[in-house]
Amino acid sequence: MVGLLRAEGEHRLAGSVPGLRFYEWCGCPDDFCSSFYTGPRPAHPYGPEHRNVVLSPHDCMMVLDVVSHAIRYVEILYRGTLR
Repeated sequence: MVGLLRAEGEHRLAGSVPGLRFYEWCGCPDDFCSSFYTGPRPAHPYGPEHRNVVLSPHDCMMVLDVVSHAIRYVEILYRGTLR
C-alpha cells in the first residue's frame, strides 16, 4: 500500500501506513470483500473532510476512505479472503 500511495503522490498517507491498526471487518456478507475499519465505525457520514483515494494494485480493487488526512477505512475487493 505504501508504494501505491507514493505512486499517487499521497506521501503523507504513505507515511501513516505503518501506524495503521485493524479495528474490525466491514461486516458485509460478500465473499469477495476483505475491507476493514482502522477505528470505530462512524455513526454518521464522514462529512466534508472525507475523500476517497483509489489505488490500483494488480490483484484487487482498493479504495481508501480518508478523513482529515487519516485512513479510516480500507476497501479491498476481489483479492481473495483475508478474513
